[in-house]
Amino acid sequence: MNSAWNIFRWELRRVLTNWRQAMTIFVIPSFVLLLVLYLFPLLMDFMATGNLGRPTLYFVNSPTSFSEYINTKPANLSYKTSDMDESMFAVALLDGSAKALAEQGSAFVVFSSFPRYEDNKDSATSFEGELERYYLNASSDNQAGSLAFISVLVDPDNMKSTITAKIFEMEILPEYKDFLSDTVGNEYVSAGGGRQFSINVFNPFSEIMLHRSVANASAARVLPAALFLLLYYCIYSIAFDAIGAERERGFLAKVALTPVRKIDIIVGKAGAVALIGLLNSVSIIVVFIIASWTNFSNNPFSLIPFGFTPFPLQMASILLLITCAAVVLSLFCFIVIFSCNRPQDVILNLQIPLLIFLVYFFVNIYRSTSSHPFEVFIPIHGALTMMREVLLNNASTSEMITVVASHVAIAIILLVICRKIFKSSYSYNEIEERR
Repeated sequence: MNSAWNIFRWELRRVLTNWRQAMTIFVIPSFVLLLVLYLFPLLMDFMATGNLGRPTLYFVNSPTSFSEYINTKPANLSYKTSDMDESMFAVALLDGSAKALAEQGSAFVVFSSFPRYEDNKDSATSFEGELERYYLNASSDNQAGSLAFISVLVDPDNMKSTITAKIFEMEILPEYKDFLSDTVGNEYVSAGGGRQFSINVFNPFSEIMLHRSVANASAARVLPAALFLLLYYCIYSIAFDAIGAERERGFLAKVALTPVRKIDIIVGKAGAVALIGLLNSVSIIVVFIIASWTNFSNNPFSLIPFGFTPFPLQMASILLLITCAAVVLSLFCFIVIFSCNRPQDVILNLQIPLLIFLVYFFVNIYRSTSSHPFEVFIPIHGALTMMREVLLNNASTSEMITVVASHVAIAIILLVICRKIFKSSYSYNEIEERR
């Protein structure tokens, strides 16, 4: 094994000290990926609306309390806000400009209230007046309801307009309810109603956990397939240089004539290729984390929302899965290279799986079904699926052990096949015939 260790170190030194090759393996894929992560939301915006601007949430007849709440929001959001009065909104509905804005991805939030029937006649009410009446009655133990309501108008055929409305429903409205309890409903809360407690001090851990649950779920759709796509690209590039190029230069034949065992040559080179692939994957994970934590606008079309945070145990599991997959892919590439005589045949056969990984990347992004137990037994796919479950916090220890054990068994089988092909291709008689 001392020979395998020396070959392993030599291959690592050869790749990592060549700055051009290191740039090709580490820097360029990371830069391209970072560019894709930043440009993807803009591309989706353009495909959905035909423009690259942020959508606008128009607030019609917004009460003073809502305006005060909106002023507390940061400016670097994934949407813009604008106020409209009732007359402007009516004109926009009649002349079709409201429809045109909705088709561009905007949404309209209308604050209104039903008329109140008093003294045998209907009396006009306002949204803010009904809120004040509701909290006043609630503080006096009066269970009377409220006539205030909020309508959200969107273009149902426009994905961006629908997502903009969802932002209001899931992000703005819950926060506004809490804001109302602290302002308009202050007397109600003081009397013992409303929320049982409030946190007035910023808690970074709770903020991280709040964003992490959403970001990690999105990363589970994107990160595993992207990692394996770039992992295979890295491995097949280095494997071709470590075996194919050396075979063409005749260097591999000279090494085969030395007392070094064939298995040591394969193990040393495959180990170096797998380790470089692992380092490449680590750099890709770092790029994902940077892209997530710099996504301050948290655009709804982002591949990785703000707050992607894998925990140490998750990182350890991911790196273990990548290591298993890297070893299997390295030996697979070696077998393909040894099985083909011409360099163009080698490149063609190595690029076919790359196309499969590319297609698989898009399939995994839009996959909506959960994983099946039998998937863990499929080579590479099982590791990718398990990585997805790890990020979703759904992975079990037994499934993890099954995936690792199956990849170890496959790696041993591939190693035996690779040694057999290498030994038959570079026996002494075969080399003499080539001379």
